[in-house]
Amino acid sequence: RLNASSLRTWSPLRSPIRGEMLRATLQKTLDVTAELVGAETGSMFLLDDKGFVTDSILVRKNISQDHSKLLIQRVMDKGLAGWVRRHRRVGLAQDTLKDDRWITLPDPPYPVRSVICVPILHSDQLLGIITLQHSQAGHFTAEAADLMQVTADQLSLVLENARLYARLQESLRALEAYSKALEDELEEGRKIQRDFLPAHFPQLQNWEI
Repeated sequence: RLNASSLRTWSPLRSPIRGEMLRATLQKTLDVTAELVGAETGSMFLLDDKGFVTDSILVRKNISQDHSKLLIQRVMDKGLAGWVRRHRRVGLAQDTLKDDRWITLPDPPYPVRSVICVPILHSDQLLGIITLQHSQAGHFTAEAADLMQVTADQLSLVLENARLYARLQESLRALEAYSKALEDELEEGRKIQRDFLPAHFPQLQNWEI
């Protein structure tokens, strides 16, 4: 069962280990959600600020990388996911054979007749898209779409926190670089000042230095 509080308080880090933890969390959430609504296959696309796909997570792993890239390009351009990206609302296709928003790729790895596609939104920003599929028409209901939307709302908090943390880390690294550069400049100034002074003070009669 999905736990909203645990998703909200989880703080991903930019380190590889934390990145793997974030991906594992997203994968587990996608798998659990697919099981709850009885989906056979599914995917989660993560988007950047310009709406381009930066990463993808699949329910089934037995899909080649080339087919996965073709799938992402086609569906985000003309498919149901692309429709959801443009309209920022849930897309429910009861029968893909009768829905113009669905495109069938050549040599599909599995049959698809019923689809739910849900945007992951934070304020007005689209962070990602979840798509779940089934081989039978009419499998997904409006209740399933509502459950998917709740999941997407929870995931939006996780992804936004990850983005904010990444930006904070970038700001901290920039501040550290600036601080080091400033310290280097100060040290160079101290060295120049030291070089102005003689190594040994002269001993002059009737003078105390």
